[in-house]
Parts: sequence; C-alpha cells; structure tokens
Amino acid sequence: MSHQARWRFASGAVCADTVDGLLDLLSRLVERSLLVVDVAAADGQTRYRLLESMRVFAAEHLVAYGDSDLVQQRLAAWCLKLGEQAEAAFRGRDQGRWLHWTEREHDNLRQALEWLVGRGDASAALRLAGAVFWS
Repeated sequence: MSHQARWRFASGAVCADTVDGLLDLLSRLVERSLLVVDVAAADGQTRYRLLESMRVFAAEHLVAYGDSDLVQQRLAAWCLKLGEQAEAAFRGRDQGRWLHWTEREHDNLRQALEWLVGRGDASAALRLAGAVFWS
C-alpha cells in the first residue's frame, strides 16, 4: 500500500507507524470480536469500529502510556488533509462522494476539531472548520 493510499484509511493514518500488516491486524481484531465491520450501503466502503467498551478501554490505555496526544494529532492531521481535499472537490463532479465522506466522518472531524481547539491550535482548527463547514 502506497503512502498516498494510506491516507485514505483513518486506521492507517492514525494508528500505525507503517501499514505493513495493518489489514492482517484488523482482520484478527474482527475475528476476536474486538472490532465491528460496517459496510456502507451507499458506496460499499468498509469501516471498522470499536465496540464502545473497547473504545473506552483503548482510550484509557492511550492516556496511561502517553500516546493519546500522538493519536489525536494523527487524527487531526488526517481529518485536515482529507477535509481540505473535500473542500477543493466540493464544487466538482465528486461533490456527492465528499459530502458522503464528511457525513460518515462527522464524529472524527468533530473530535479532531475539539482536540485542536483544546490545545490552542487556532490556525489548524480554523482550517479544518473552514474546509468542512459546508457539510
């Protein structure tokens, strides 16, 4: 998987230093019922989500091991990069696809924006908000 393709996947951009073995890891977590696979009817996109109890557990461990800011920073960077791509494509033929993306990623966009505001990064927060305000 190329670096460019990695940015399409939140799991690759946020959780992994490399994408080697990422799909294998995701598959093993699904097999152990730690991740749920959702396939969007509208576009056939596959999404992985943690069960709420696992999400809370993972968040606590990220804080305990000092990795929470790194993960939040990666999420914000991913959201900003794709948000700006969405903004650039908003008036083009891919408008529907990007509107669907912002709807699907609403929770991630909101979390990234809250983290940027909370750490006082007004510039990045305004860029992200400005990029996806139309959604």
